[in-house]
Amino acid sequence: MQELFNHTLRLRADPSRVVVRPFHIAWAQNGSGPSRSERIVQEVLAMSPAEASAQLEIVLKDFEARHWQTRRVFMTRYDEIEEMLKLDGGDIGDEKRQLLGAYFCHEYSYAAAALMNPSAVPHYDQSGMPKGSLRILMSLRAVGKGTSRRCRSAKASSPTRTS
Repeated sequence: MQELFNHTLRLRADPSRVVVRPFHIAWAQNGSGPSRSERIVQEVLAMSPAEASAQLEIVLKDFEARHWQTRRVFMTRYDEIEEMLKLDGGDIGDEKRQLLGAYFCHEYSYAAAALMNPSAVPHYDQSGMPKGSLRILMSLRAVGKGTSRRCRSAKASSPTRTS
């Protein structure tokens, strides 16, 4: 009879597995008023420099800890928005540009929502393993938002049990 060892190691989804990507909303007008995108731009441009700075700091406090080159990503996104909405960037300061870029971005979890469907098989190379131990190959499915799925695999060894 085979003895089963319940290991204390636990696998969890990694919340750092997120990226900042463009948030696409309706660019065109829906009716007689300005589009949602135009309203967002108008609201940011109407902010005082101090208010825009404070809002940007709130966003950066949340994003910069998890993302690399956050300000650069926001500025790149602003450049895309400027072109699409025909904005005159010469009249808009850097903080408002970054804030506008941030408002048109969002975080996307590509592998941090859940881990599921684990499967384990004995590893093909058992050399160097102590008697009573087993090296395994394990695969599982890492699921992100929007049912984005990635297969992950790992190699592990079970400890020798003495009882």
